[in-house]
Amino acid sequence: MSKYSLGANIEREIKTHLEENNFSVIRSAGSKGCFDIVAFNNSVLKFIQVKYVKDKKHMKVTKDEYARLKKMIVPDIATKEIWFRIKKVKGYTIFKVH
Repeated sequence: MSKYSLGANIEREIKTHLEENNFSVIRSAGSKGCFDIVAFNNSVLKFIQVKYVKDKKHMKVTKDEYARLKKMIVPDIATKEIWFRIKKVKGYTIFKVH
């Protein structure tokens, strides 16, 4: 399976997870932008970058990537988040970009 296909599968997995938790979700398939997913409900708006990693020691974001995410302008009610999905680990590790 290609890296793109693997990443797309994880994005769809997260999309389903969010929908099961009462979020409406938009996945920006094939996007080279900062965020892979936008999720919202009546009170929360999330801009999400998804990363699939082999293990915890690979949970990294470069300084340039973090700076780019930090610079992105989003509404005040929104959060900017990086969701890591670790291979063979159920669930997600979520970091908020401040």
